[in-house]
Amino acid sequence: MPMRALTVVVLLSLCGCAGLPAREPTAMSHGMLSVRARVRGAVIPFIGDEADSAVVEQLGPNGEPLPGKEAVAGLSGGGFVYFLDLPPGRYALISVSFRARGVRYRVNIPPASGRKEAVDLRPGAAAFLGTLSLDGRLPDFDVAVERALAVIGHLLTPWMRRPIVARDADLRGLNRDAQEEARALHAARRVLGATQWKRVVEARRREMGAPEPVAMKGLVRPKQMTLK
Repeated sequence: MPMRALTVVVLLSLCGCAGLPAREPTAMSHGMLSVRARVRGAVIPFIGDEADSAVVEQLGPNGEPLPGKEAVAGLSGGGFVYFLDLPPGRYALISVSFRARGVRYRVNIPPASGRKEAVDLRPGAAAFLGTLSLDGRLPDFDVAVERALAVIGHLLTPWMRRPIVARDADLRGLNRDAQEEARALHAARRVLGATQWKRVVEARRREMGAPEPVAMKGLVRPKQMTLK
């Protein structure tokens, strides 16, 4: 296994789950990133899994990855994953991951795709990596058997650390429009409202003129409510 891939696996293992406390900013110039990803099933395509963790890499001036400049998102909520306390720079998504069937599945983003869609994080600001749609696909038979054994092995030894299992998927779409970023900011406000990151989120909302979400009532036939 390449050293870089091994490092990411170790980081995800240490992260364990995406329920860590929100890390407060350690410098005024540090900012935050958010991303959303859904991986459709390879056998049953109308079901899928939402990512609750992800990994980004910081890029240099020529688009090259900077050694040792990878970050793991340890917080998720409202359908989005959050990277907190990042120094300003250009960032590309490396992978997303989610928990299912007792293990953590990791989907690697092709480097060319991730770096093509890299975003700039300004000092003390919030940036949006987008909402990714990925289509799961079946691996070769021998690879599928190896991964299935890893899942079964953990079911038999649940006291052991949750293993990281690779998942094959193709990037189907990326949505980074203003409406989707507004959704990400509204979700971040709910998740991070009791932290200093609320100031960063609100500054970005004002900058892009994001309207307040419309409250709805009713389950079968939702109706718009008038906010007072």
